[in-house]
Amino acid sequence: MRTAEVLDHLGLFTDDRAPAVDRWLERKLDGIPPGIHRAVEAWIRTLLDGGPRSEPRSRHTTWSYLGEIQPVLLEWSNRYDHLREVTREDIIAARDAVTGKQRESRIVALRSLFRHAKKNGQIFRNPTIRIRVPRQTGSVLQALDQGDIDEAIAMATTPDIRLIVALAAVHAARPKMIRTMQPGDVDLGNLHITVGGTSARSTTSPAALSWTGSTTAAAAGRTQPTPTC
Repeated sequence: MRTAEVLDHLGLFTDDRAPAVDRWLERKLDGIPPGIHRAVEAWIRTLLDGGPRSEPRSRHTTWSYLGEIQPVLLEWSNRYDHLREVTREDIIAARDAVTGKQRESRIVALRSLFRHAKKNGQIFRNPTIRIRVPRQTGSVLQALDQGDIDEAIAMATTPDIRLIVALAAVHAARPKMIRTMQPGDVDLGNLHITVGGTSARSTTSPAALSWTGSTTAAAAGRTQPTPTC
């Protein structure tokens, strides 16, 4: 038996090691004023252990929440001593300091923190109420200049590459759609082509005919390539 087990059996062992969660919290909350520290620590422990009306959250979720808002807490600590001092404008500024999916993650974590603080009487009002995350918009598509177009055409020297260029240009086909295409997706007789499960009238017949011919020949040689990109 190990020494610790022997001492424990004799009632002489005291484990004074700090739990991993305590060490983690100490690192994450270092430099944060006591008033904010207490509120955040109580929130984290409730997430981990659950509460009277809440189920425990996973450690991964809990760590992600605190990791997401730690920079915000440190920034607030430069001018505030308690979460009661945080304003709606502070929440909006924290949200807008990041972009994309991170904005949503940050607001979700802040809402959770301030709901807990309000519920437990640590703040008088919740500054995250009615603060939304603007809907993400796709990036603006930029038109190719003539040089890019000429380069793509010049590189299309094989049947599969010529078909890839034609599908992308005419049908706006994405790479995954093109990779999964099969010869049966091309109906040359009726001038139809199926891309991504959608059938459409095709103006890419010359490229498609060249590709189907190459795949037929390849099949005879025991290989059957599909377009790659």
